[in-house]
Amino acid sequence: MMFQERVLEIDESNYEDILNKELVVLQFFSDWKMNCLMTLPMVEDIAKEFCEKFPELCFGRVNVDEFEELAEKHRIINVPTIIFLRNGKPIDRIESSLQEEFLRNKISEVCTSCGFSV
Repeated sequence: MMFQERVLEIDESNYEDILNKELVVLQFFSDWKMNCLMTLPMVEDIAKEFCEKFPELCFGRVNVDEFEELAEKHRIINVPTIIFLRNGKPIDRIESSLQEEFLRNKISEVCTSCGFSV
């Protein structure tokens, strides 16, 4: 399936690798919260769209129930939360409510601020 290639499942084994990417959209979620489960397909669709335009952009997701230490590293309190990382450093975040148009606009804004033309 396409989304499996677009949105990487992040755990301790590949976390450091994703930090080496130039620009990362990292989604933290819980598989028992309905609003998290509803956002997963939306993020997958957005990832497909943006990765076609920007191959240097990487999308990943972390299940906070399975990888609590990764959530703690990023001070995740509410899920879903999306953190934007540039060269491993957080540059922006969206907490809790994720609406598709807002997320698209935020990703475009972050890409532009990082020098990628939208």
